[in-house]
Amino acid sequence: MAFLDNRHALIDRANAILGCRHQAEDVAQDIYLKLCEQPVCLPVAHPLGYLYRMVRNLSIDRLRRQHWENCHSVGEEQAYVLLCSKPSPEATVIHRAMLEQVHRALQELPERTRRIFEMTQLQGHTQREAARREDASPTLINFLLRDALRHCRQRLGVVPASRAQ
Repeated sequence: MAFLDNRHALIDRANAILGCRHQAEDVAQDIYLKLCEQPVCLPVAHPLGYLYRMVRNLSIDRLRRQHWENCHSVGEEQAYVLLCSKPSPEATVIHRAMLEQVHRALQELPERTRRIFEMTQLQGHTQREAARREDASPTLINFLLRDALRHCRQRLGVVPASRAQ
């Protein structure tokens, strides 16, 4: 059989196309299976040329499939996140505790500072809109937001109290 006599040369050709010896061996195995699945051995004028054409076609098909998968697939970490889109009970408890800490920290702020923080950070208004609504300068809004964020970070333990000053 021409395939068995030229197996190594066919794998070398597939490797030249694919750039991966393991994939080249997979292509050779696929060719062998295709040949075994044929019910009747059809006469081929140039069996070696036929085998090389099969190697080329299957190798190109494999490259196309890899390219498509690379373009349309997600990474392993992203797939895990998609599969586990529901947070674990531990993560839920941790996030609720953090939200409670932020809520308490916001309640400690002066009313105007809290209102500006909520307006810009939670309701989606720009600092300029907040300045107009509060009849304040954009610079003052910026300073109040900075103070509010610093206070929240300090309460969450993100920034040590000595650095938050």
